[in-house]
Amino acid sequence: MFNIASDDHTMRAPASPPSPDYRRWRRASLVEGGTLLLLVGVAVPLKHAAGDARLVGVLGPVHGLAFVYYLWVLAGVMRPGEWRWTEVLRAVVAAAIPLGNLANVHLFRRKLCAPPRPGEAR
Repeated sequence: MFNIASDDHTMRAPASPPSPDYRRWRRASLVEGGTLLLLVGVAVPLKHAAGDARLVGVLGPVHGLAFVYYLWVLAGVMRPGEWRWTEVLRAVVAAAIPLGNLANVHLFRRKLCAPPRPGEAR
């Protein structure tokens, strides 16, 4: 809100608390992104630099399961009619890029934390 006594003179609505769907998506994206970073940033370079593929053998399947979990959560939080196909594609493609889900934080917060329309249950 507008507060003359503060240095922040912007008109902002109070932030709504993150919805359970948003928290679930965020948790899944962090797990998926973290395992991808470990795989691409640690295991693969170790495999090529030291010839040791054991870590790739462990992190590869772990990341695969994390990616499937991310897609499962994505399917659960995206309601039909509220998401354009381009937004769905953006969410899936971003998961394949290290730190790519950070680009979707604003989109998911806007979509999942918006107050429900009148007569609509969440």
